[in-house]
Amino acid sequence: MHLVLSCLALALALAAAGARAVADSPQDGDRRWPELPPWPEWVTAEESGFQVKWTSSEETKLCLRWVIPLPKHTHFKGKLILPVTNLAVRLRASASDVEQNALQELEAILPEKASARDPDGRFPILIGVSDAEGKIDGTPIPGAARLRELKNEDQAYLITPLSEPGIAVTGLTERGVYYGVKTLQQLLEGRLDQDHLTVPIVRVLDWPDLAERGQWGGSSAGDIQYLADRKMNLIEAHSQFWIDDQGRGRASIDTESQGNARLHAIKWVPMSGRAGDLRLRRVVPSGILDAPASDA
Repeated sequence: MHLVLSCLALALALAAAGARAVADSPQDGDRRWPELPPWPEWVTAEESGFQVKWTSSEETKLCLRWVIPLPKHTHFKGKLILPVTNLAVRLRASASDVEQNALQELEAILPEKASARDPDGRFPILIGVSDAEGKIDGTPIPGAARLRELKNEDQAYLITPLSEPGIAVTGLTERGVYYGVKTLQQLLEGRLDQDHLTVPIVRVLDWPDLAERGQWGGSSAGDIQYLADRKMNLIEAHSQFWIDDQGRGRASIDTESQGNARLHAIKWVPMSGRAGDLRLRRVVPSGILDAPASDA
């Protein structure tokens, strides 16, 4: 089953080969991502205290190899190498449990020294659903208004530098935020060591073409993390349906799997593999008997 899923993930990545990934170049940056705002001053000014280093197109491609599926729009300015202890990951004040789970999964890949980082560190990563004004806890998120213009906007997300040092990951819903954090996690995952973190200074704007993407039956209930890492959002899980001795319909579902799926922004749908799994019964004077389908 994992082989089939891996082939599916590869197919999605190849299908997204037309996704727009550009380095910071005036000849194609504006054309490929309309209405690009200027980079904030801290990204370009040497006296800002942050030295954003240029990345080549080859390095950009290597960075994106970690991301499945490829985002619709990416615009790289460069990379920032900073001590892990300077990082401050901040979640919006009223974050849902799905957003909190996304944060936990991001923090799980960070080096051990990251646990000692200052919550008021010099370089924040701000995560959360943006409000109607395009803000997270009062902080304006450049470009957040574009999310409302996209297909399947409830699953769209934006990664962007803030006006002050730091980056934001946002969406209109907790699901969009979860997918955005997954992309950030994948961008960081291949660029970690115990002392330093290489943060791509990048704008990412992404949304799915299909509203529902996932797996039917099989090992789906055990593949939740695997599917979530690839931004799948639906599973149909085997459940038990039967008629009891009183002639009443009964059902049993795996509530632990159902809850786990929700935390990973996955819709959990109960299913029966075949109609024969539902045993038909009939009432006779002596009691309730199993009945073949032809007697129903």
